[in-house]
Amino acid sequence: MNEYITIVVPVLNGEKTIKSCLDSIFEVNYPEDKYEVIVVDNGSKDNTLMIARGYNVKLYIKPGVTISALRNFGALVGKGNIFAFVDADCLVSKNWIQMAISHFQEERIGIIGSHYKIPENCNWVGNARGLMSEKKNINGEIDYLPGGNMLISRNCFESINGFDESLITDEDVDLCYRANKAGFRIYSDPMVSVVHLGDCISLLTFLRKEIWRGREVVRLYIRDRRKINLKSTLYAISFSLIIVSIFGSLLLSFHTKRINLFLFFCGVLFFIPFALSIRSSIRQKRMKYFFHVMTIYLIFGIARAIAIFKMIIMLKGKMRKIFEGMLFLVEI
Repeated sequence: MNEYITIVVPVLNGEKTIKSCLDSIFEVNYPEDKYEVIVVDNGSKDNTLMIARGYNVKLYIKPGVTISALRNFGALVGKGNIFAFVDADCLVSKNWIQMAISHFQEERIGIIGSHYKIPENCNWVGNARGLMSEKKNINGEIDYLPGGNMLISRNCFESINGFDESLITDEDVDLCYRANKAGFRIYSDPMVSVVHLGDCISLLTFLRKEIWRGREVVRLYIRDRRKINLKSTLYAISFSLIIVSIFGSLLLSFHTKRINLFLFFCGVLFFIPFALSIRSSIRQKRMKYFFHVMTIYLIFGIARAIAIFKMIIMLKGKMRKIFEGMLFLVEI
């Protein structure tokens, strides 16, 4: 079954990884006349464009738009009856396409892929994040797949109108949710694999990325009550309440001269990552990473709590402007 595949690679300032990404794509075990590669650049200021022009790709420049818009544009100009989305910091396996298209023959399967693999020489942050993932080895139906390793039939993509271009992040979770709701099945096969170079980051970068991602995760759950986002939302809300309680009990201790309540909430803050780290380390049989995983869970929770606080501040600002506008109208 030689389907024609449109491979879409969105990129922004990806000079460090785009070459390796494109090398892996052009080494796949699939007829060269049966796929096309479309690179959609978001306005890179480095050498990304120069590197991309050295390959047999269709290159487009769409500055200042979301990653959803980049992917949608690639699909719009693509000729394939299957769209394969891969991020510029990912390396695809040689049988990536072959393993994926075999599943599209099954009834109502609309999306194929798998969760990212970690690079072999990754740092402790990447390895610990990998141990947190409970879905990377699933072989079967799943609720969502990452946008950096997603193959989707044209029928499914067009039926749900592609990615939501209003979303800054979490657009892949949203797309999978809508595909499932429309009756399409989502299938994970670890053989349809990519290595995500972007997992090897510093702890500070991880914190910043999770603050950035956190806003959309909570917003999507509030908007649609999606079970797919429930765990992340509950985790974020729990940490937000605990952090507020820590500061509240600290202020109270200045008046009462007792720090029992403050110490209790600090203990709760660390207990949740501690318990989750035990579970992940035992399941993955990698106890040597226990404290690493615990640190990642802790930073993850703090980041998501910060995202909620930022949302509240932003909403208060909007409500204030609306209130001031109403007062202005009343005065007129």
